[in-house]
Amino acid sequence: MLMSLDNESKVMITQTFSLVKEKIITVDYPQVEDMNKNCLRRRMRNAIIEKVRNIRSLFTVCFRPAEN
Repeated sequence: MLMSLDNESKVMITQTFSLVKEKIITVDYPQVEDMNKNCLRRRMRNAIIEKVRNIRSLFTVCFRPAEN
């Protein structure tokens, strides 16, 4: 489904993506003391969950229906 957006909306979406892009694509690497297998798995799983939440909240903000 394609949506027609005015220029102001396009600028807002572009700015929002620019602000959160780094947060979405970067993952914090564990410290040396956290390198055991279970801890590493847990940290990676939590990082992925956080990135998915960031993406969902971004789309919620960008594509929220206009209030009357």
